[in-house]
Amino acid sequence: MGRIGRSLLGPACVIVAFVGCAAPPKSADGPAPAAPSIERVAWDAIAGGAVVVDVRTDAEFRQGHLPDAINIPYDEIVARRAELPADQNRPIVLYCRSGRRSGIAKQSLEQLGFTKAINAGGYDALMQARPR
Repeated sequence: MGRIGRSLLGPACVIVAFVGCAAPPKSADGPAPAAPSIERVAWDAIAGGAVVVDVRTDAEFRQGHLPDAINIPYDEIVARRAELPADQNRPIVLYCRSGRRSGIAKQSLEQLGFTKAINAGGYDALMQARPR
């Protein structure tokens, strides 16, 4: 083997070894189970006592909302901090129409120190996934 061949052999072996080690382990039982949907995560948190915050407008809230939800529009969430739990580790489920505003509200709460804010997405999807 020439000098060039030997100089490429070492790095090639390292790459092959690394790629082989980086591959996910294969399960004899088949693929890993799918992660639960965000709606399922939200309903489980609600069943566990999470605070539910509808971050839509007052008009949207009046058209229908989750049971026991409080209405704090996303752009008022920081100013209305006093209406949220004092315990910043208590789960808070946030929802809106599509998940965009609840995502913004989640970021605002995280900046305030809340550790378990959940962007549950849209109201209609949550209602469709509601446990019976």
